[in-house]
Amino acid sequence: MAKASLEARLKAGPWTPLWKAVVAKNKDIGDLKGDVDKLLVDYDKTLKDGSDAGGMIIAAWGDMAKAISEAVKTEAKDYDARDKLLEKLRKDSNEMAAKLAAQANKARATDATEAINDVSKFVDEEDNYVQQANDIYKAMIDIRQAYADAIHKAYGEAQKILEKSQSDQKSAEAQCDKLDDSVRKTITDMQKQAIKAKKDKLVTAMEGFIKQI
Repeated sequence: MAKASLEARLKAGPWTPLWKAVVAKNKDIGDLKGDVDKLLVDYDKTLKDGSDAGGMIIAAWGDMAKAISEAVKTEAKDYDARDKLLEKLRKDSNEMAAKLAAQANKARATDATEAINDVSKFVDEEDNYVQQANDIYKAMIDIRQAYADAIHKAYGEAQKILEKSQSDQKSAEAQCDKLDDSVRKTITDMQKQAIKAKKDKLVTAMEGFIKQI
């Protein structure tokens, strides 16, 4: 007999309530030997474990999406701050260059030495600009790397949970299959006892339970 998938078992639901309904209508079923109740409790628990394992994937997706969203916001905020610094640096540098150029042009008419010195200030200012710009660009690279690291981490954690969830679901499915066999065997043994005791009603009731599961 082909085994049902974990998904199909979850859709069908736990077995204990079905069995209790049978017992409620057939009190003398307790006279038969067979600890089916424990098997059913174990089955239902294993079924819940399988369901919980599936829920882990949904939770992992939510956590991953949240972490990536936060990383995107942080990167955008930090990048925007560096963009503003870079823009201010460009503006200040351009204003300084224009000022020094005007001074040099003015000094050139009367003192070439002073004009050259003014140009040297411009050179120094450009060196300072390059250094500050490099620092900002490096910070932007670091921001991007932090963003990439955050995404990798979020994905890695979700992937680990996914693998564990799939493993747990596979184990739950296998255990459900074993318990399914045990339940059916126990019920069959109990049916044989009922047949021997000529309790046809119990035989029929247990047959109905088997058909339900």
